Amino acid sequence: MSRENRPPHRIFGRLNLEALESRLNPADFWWCPASGDLSTTASNWVMGPSAPYARWAVAPGPNDDLYFRGDVSTADCTIPQPADPSPAAYAFHGLHLLFGPVVITRTGQTNQAAYTGTVTAEGSFAVGTLEVECGQIAQDDPATVGGGEAGTLTVKNFLDWTGGTLNSNTVAGTIALAPGASGVAAPSFTNPGINGTVALGSDLTTLGNSTLTLKNGTYRTSVDASFHVAGTSLLIMAPVPKVTPPPPPVDGDIYIDDKPGQRVKGMVTVDSDATAVVQPDDPEANPLATVKVTLSGTNPGITNSGTVKLAGNTEVIFKPVGVNNVSGGYSQAPNFAVTEVASGAKFTCQKQTKVEITGGILRLLDKPHDPNSVPASQSDIVIENTTGDTALVLGSDGVIERPAASEIPLTLKVTGAFDMNGQVKLLADSTVNLRSDLIDVTKKIEVGSSAKVTMGWFAVVGTAVGVNDGWILMQSADPAAAPITAEPQFSHSAGINGITLLVGGRSFDNKRYEVRREQ
Repeated sequence: MSRENRPPHRIFGRLNLEALESRLNPADFWWCPASGDLSTTASNWVMGPSAPYARWAVAPGPNDDLYFRGDVSTADCTIPQPADPSPAAYAFHGLHLLFGPVVITRTGQTNQAAYTGTVTAEGSFAVGTLEVECGQIAQDDPATVGGGEAGTLTVKNFLDWTGGTLNSNTVAGTIALAPGASGVAAPSFTNPGINGTVALGSDLTTLGNSTLTLKNGTYRTSVDASFHVAGTSLLIMAPVPKVTPPPPPVDGDIYIDDKPGQRVKGMVTVDSDATAVVQPDDPEANPLATVKVTLSGTNPGITNSGTVKLAGNTEVIFKPVGVNNVSGGYSQAPNFAVTEVASGAKFTCQKQTKVEITGGILRLLDKPHDPNSVPASQSDIVIENTTGDTALVLGSDGVIERPAASEIPLTLKVTGAFDMNGQVKLLADSTVNLRSDLIDVTKKIEVGSSAKVTMGWFAVVGTAVGVNDGWILMQSADPAAAPITAEPQFSHSAGINGITLLVGGRSFDNKRYEVRREQ
């Protein structure tokens, strides 16, 4: 066969496998629905936020990030409950409800397209990161959509909440920070200098050793929603101090309110091993900055079973609304609960709200200072009821304590009625300044030699036996007088046995003392 007539020689190349996209790393899914509102429909997702849109052939899974952005779509989305609803299993790597990019118009105005839709989360599932700038997340029970109880949306790594609503549904659910997770809630400014607003329709619960930080702004809670500090977690209410006066913020640096109605739990609830702190945004750089936290709504404001700390120069305001505010304010019940208040801090109670220490310790501490450069100066801790109603209730298992190691002279000023059935221990240079119509003492006040108690109208009511079981009272008729070293100079009546009065280390037995406001 001639060369010309031979069939052409075939060249066989090596067969290769085409490398497809790895699904081990997080992939971005952008919501742009083409068929219905289910997240499980692959064609409802595109691969990027810019046209022309390339649609996904598969639905998002545990390793993926879900993006809802206003310039791509504002349509609603429903996320069915995953096959594994446990908080240990990821449903998605991240869930993001975002503004679109900044667009400058011909007139020089800037616009951002907000995602205004609702992402309905059916049942319980977990995400790595939850980022909410706008829009709404609605929690629902897939078995009884629109009713019943919603599940728990668990955030395993980080919560970034600057706008929008966490649970816009009327069904109560839970947003939970898993152990070790962290979160920042910082309502973004809607206008220059005006704090933004976010809405909370479910409990926002911190678990384990997680940390949630609240920044400046308004947190609008429903009647069934609260900031719940559980496990060994930490809630930090840390508004940024004002350096120069901006336009007025919304009634305080942090403002938590609710819809009118009878609330059955605190807006902030602190469990037994958890901690809530009120302090400036950067306490080391601004140790003496003045910040405020206002809790406005139906009772109660804060319920504490663990530890609550107020840094110096912070103010917590309880502002009731509606007609059902017969109590409220601050409530500390168990004997192991602790409230630590640094000098310069203040509780302001409006109307019938009050500070109740029914069990545990109200500990009066020094504010931060440099003993080498800052001279120790007198400072106040104030508990005030602005309408003259009861400001402070000390229950039979409650203790007001001033540690012996304290360094700065301090005055506890109680303005309003003070119901005292517990124990006051002033072991350092400190003063209790009680201005009220009636103070009932049924336990004792234990006072060191350099401390004193100044009162308005004071009445001792009841009987007790012995030093430990009786009443121990330190009193001066003149608030400016030195600590008493002799029998106090005010009228008293004798004849009630079993009452022990210790003044400056001296005891005066078998006497009842009544201190009346001088006319």
